[in-house]
Amino acid sequence: MLNDDELRADEREHLRAWAEPDVPDDFADGVLSRWLEGDDEVDRATEVEARRLVEARRERARRNAGRLQTGFQTGFWIGMTAIAAAVVLALGLVRLQSQQEQALQQIAALGDDEVAALRDDAGTLLHQQCAPCHEHGGAGSDPAAAAVFSVDDPQWQQRLSDAQLTAAVTRMAEGTGGMQLAGFRTFVAWELTQRGAGLR
Repeated sequence: MLNDDELRADEREHLRAWAEPDVPDDFADGVLSRWLEGDDEVDRATEVEARRLVEARRERARRNAGRLQTGFQTGFWIGMTAIAAAVVLALGLVRLQSQQEQALQQIAALGDDEVAALRDDAGTLLHQQCAPCHEHGGAGSDPAAAAVFSVDDPQWQQRLSDAQLTAAVTRMAEGTGGMQLAGFRTFVAWELTQRGAGLR
């Protein structure tokens, strides 16, 4: 820090002139009077800014309400679609169950002659689709396949489990179609009904 002794006389004069207030005498009175009267320019600018902020808030609220309403509408329609799908599915399952029960009743009511004819047709289809692998001792026979069942055995179905019989229907569907497959499927369903399992 400098002492006054260290300054030269002309420097002291400049410092004193600089330190004296050069604010006009009426400046403080002018500020006070404008503040008391209210400056229209400042008030208008403040009012415009306040209105802009209020409008921005209102616009955000409108957008958020629109999003919320759209979200509710979307959720409502998704829910209604899910309910409709559940009703359709339930009705379809009831109908399917009713059809399966009717088919099982028809299969269970088959007479001995009808079952014998279905068994013969199934054996013929097995010979066409599964030989020579499932034959005992024939050319091209597979001992492992013949151990599961043999097309030469008139009671071939009794050696197969419920799951194997159901799989046999699927395998036959890969190789044939039409009436032969329908007869084979009916015979397998009859066999499963006799076992108390039913065709899945």
